[in-house]
Amino acid sequence: MTLSRMDEEESPLKLSDFAVSEAVEETAESFRDFARSQGHPLELAIVPGLTYCGDEYAVRQLVSILLDNAVKYALPETPIRFVLEKGKRGVVLRCSNACTPLAEGETEKLFDRFYRSDQARSADGSFGVGLSIARSIAEGHHGFIRAQCPQPGEIVFTAQLR
Repeated sequence: MTLSRMDEEESPLKLSDFAVSEAVEETAESFRDFARSQGHPLELAIVPGLTYCGDEYAVRQLVSILLDNAVKYALPETPIRFVLEKGKRGVVLRCSNACTPLAEGETEKLFDRFYRSDQARSADGSFGVGLSIARSIAEGHHGFIRAQCPQPGEIVFTAQLR
């Protein structure tokens, strides 16, 4: 999707075509040792050769936020899965991991600035803004991000960038 001239002028994103498969894989690989040190094998499924017109720095930041969040909140000794695939329009990023079951309706609150599903986690050195930034990045790319729990004890974050 090409943005109109007005959208380009108003957007803080620096849009250009880039090799999104390579950018996502490189960013995800930079988390492999961190994930392993926390007891989480990192499983990547990245479709090779995809290009995308967007802000490469912001997309890398989105990948980092999703993986950092997964490493921090995944249940001990469970894998983290990260997928990049072609969407109908643009690309789709998906990050999933095992987690403490969430209360019904809590997944939408995860994107609220400073929200924490587990208040005991407030001492972990983070501020609770990562997922709200992720939402801004997705929306800045005319897409969306959502969290779903397809089964109790599993969470999947899906970001579609158009």
